[in-house]
Amino acid sequence: MKKRAIVIVLDSVGIGEAKDAFMYGDGGSDTLRHIYKSVPGFRLPHLEELGLKYLLDRHFDSPTGSFGIMEEKARGKDSISGHWEMMGLTLTKPFPTYPNGFPPEVIDAF
Repeated sequence: MKKRAIVIVLDSVGIGEAKDAFMYGDGGSDTLRHIYKSVPGFRLPHLEELGLKYLLDRHFDSPTGSFGIMEEKARGKDSISGHWEMMGLTLTKPFPTYPNGFPPEVIDAF
């Protein structure tokens, strides 16, 4: 029997807020649940069957896949550090972010 895993990353599709959400202005975030509540008839049937629906309401019978919710150890809000961590590399220092645009010293390098 072949042993393999297919990892599906739904970037920015949170299920509940992370413990550090308040640090980034994301308190109360629950992206996927808000989509289900806001979009009439919204469905992801294959992902729901695999277990996605169970993560939302804990009342889904017999999912066909293995599933879970992950929480980053790395500090930061960027996707790259999360992707690296899933592959075994946890960053101790977050990548810089530029909410007000890139500073001149970054732009001048180009």
